[in-house]
Amino acid sequence: MKKHAILPLFIMVFTFVLGAKAQDETGEEPKWNHYFEADFYFEDDFYVLPMYRADRNHLHLEARYNYEDFQTFSAWGGYNFFGGDKLEYFVTPMAGVALGNTDGFVTGAEMTFTLGGFELYNESEYLLGFESKEENFFYAWTDLTYAPKDWLWFGLSSQITKPYQFDGEFRTGIILGGGYKNFELSGYYFEGWSGPAFLMFALSFSFPE
Repeated sequence: MKKHAILPLFIMVFTFVLGAKAQDETGEEPKWNHYFEADFYFEDDFYVLPMYRADRNHLHLEARYNYEDFQTFSAWGGYNFFGGDKLEYFVTPMAGVALGNTDGFVTGAEMTFTLGGFELYNESEYLLGFESKEENFFYAWTDLTYAPKDWLWFGLSSQITKPYQFDGEFRTGIILGGGYKNFELSGYYFEGWSGPAFLMFALSFSFPE
């Protein structure tokens, strides 16, 4: 397990170096932007999925719990690419480790594309289990939303889960959300065609320096 952990730790250190290099090139002190989200799932069993993200210019750090599996913690490091005029983009390739009920090396990306009131968001990952290939899986979450107002948005959502050597599961749902200052609340309803229907509420807030 220690050998498997070397690569993600190296990637995290390399990300810190790139973030420091970006600061030197601009000659300015970048500010941290902190983001916390708690997802409340109302399925057969109620559970909470907390996430924390911290961005400083190109440097991205992230921690999740109950995401890859129940009672599993994951830590990530990544590099932010952002820009655009009419079409704005924010893309973050990442890598890290997951420890708990499921142990593994994780790679993934978070992407946001914004055009006017439309926004496409995707977060995806692939987990390589430390113990066996049977723990491997691919997962992706995608939201497509439209915001008629800065504080109101709605749209469609999907989830794809593909375990190793098993058929994948595809779920679709609808989104309705709103925000006030640095707080946001979104409600998701996922259909029951490929499994039991369920509700999820995402409460988040950001606090830039």
